[in-house]
Amino acid sequence: AEADPRAYRVELESPVLPRTWLEIDLRTDERRELRRTPVVGVELDDYVTERRWAPAADGVEIPVTIVRRRDTPVDGTAALLVTGYGAYEIANPAGFSHSRLSLLDRGAIVATAHVRGGGELGRAWWEQGRLGAKANTFGDTIAATEYLIAEGFGAPGRTAVWGGSAGGLLVGATISARPDLFAAAVAEVPFVDVVKTMLDESLPLTVIEWEEWGDPREPGAYRTIRSYSPYETLPAGSPGKTRLRSAPSCGVRRWPRSAARGLAQITSAIVPRSSSGSSSRARSWSTNWPSTSSPCTPATSATRWPGLSARPLRMTSGTFTAAPSSVRVAHQR
Repeated sequence: AEADPRAYRVELESPVLPRTWLEIDLRTDERRELRRTPVVGVELDDYVTERRWAPAADGVEIPVTIVRRRDTPVDGTAALLVTGYGAYEIANPAGFSHSRLSLLDRGAIVATAHVRGGGELGRAWWEQGRLGAKANTFGDTIAATEYLIAEGFGAPGRTAVWGGSAGGLLVGATISARPDLFAAAVAEVPFVDVVKTMLDESLPLTVIEWEEWGDPREPGAYRTIRSYSPYETLPAGSPGKTRLRSAPSCGVRRWPRSAARGLAQITSAIVPRSSSGSSSRARSWSTNWPSTSSPCTPATSATRWPGLSARPLRMTSGTFTAAPSSVRVAHQR
């Protein structure tokens, strides 16, 4: 059949709208919904979303997408989850998430910081967050978190930060710089041992990723990478209230051993040691490490997150499958 020149079709999606297809009549502007991804048992009107712009340290405004239940107060009492990515010129879309509903229904507010290094605002946005400008990615995340707290969306004792892969680097670098901002941190398959990884040319992606991070064989690039790499920069004696749990997976992009090295370093810095010099939290991690017979089994662990209510979970198939007042982290493939 020939295309109808009098109408065109568009696809819409937002944090409060599942993927929806519309047909729009060019003559009358009439809009007809063709299909919407079903979300069973959910009143979409119970949720609201908005876009805010957080000022970074250099004056650049960072777009932040916020979603919450309509009845969740914006007075600093809610649990706030800040997410981000900021790498490879990849846009972090403000889309709909079924699994996120369980957090929103228990009073959490979720904010996505579209930080520099991503592709949300074009090529220049990426250029301002890679190589020698990579620190902007982490500074933007901190600035967005401070802005959200100042506006009443959260409080330092009720705020968590989450990211995966390069977003896991964002988490590690952010809590290294400002551990006082976060009550919990979640990094999935995190890229936290940047110097060692970028020096290892035997890894499949190292050489081609010098375009993103820089070649640490060059002194200037080495100093830059080392200045933010969480493995090297996490200060000793960081407040123990900030917890990071890493969920390693198989694959060539982020090797489990890199996540393990980073976690060991972070654990030694933020977990008080006993008189014998051992760390109970480090021991609990080792019991969760994938077995040699099943190298792709994800490791999981839980951490307390103040501010969540005890409402029943809507579902348990998403990233967060938590008991009341806690968060369980499981990498979903």
